[in-house]
Amino acid sequence: MKTWHSTDQQNRPKQVSEEAIGPLVNSSEIVPQTRLWTECMQDWVPAGDLMLQLSQNKPRAAPTPPLPPGEGSVLGGLGNLLDGDS
Repeated sequence: MKTWHSTDQQNRPKQVSEEAIGPLVNSSEIVPQTRLWTECMQDWVPAGDLMLQLSQNKPRAAPTPPLPPGEGSVLGGLGNLLDGDS
């Protein structure tokens, strides 16, 4: 995981983990004018120049696994009602 370096609104340095970048962008703590730097970058750049890259760093939710057959099936229960079964 990368460690990003930024400055807060008082121009104090701050370290941010790669996984924390997305929530900070979403909460507007990191705005397009926020200067950011990480390893392999030659210089600090405005976050606005990195927005596409930063948005791809957002943690993705794991896909929801399918329910086992017959459990929680809305259609299964509805089908029984429609068929006259109670």
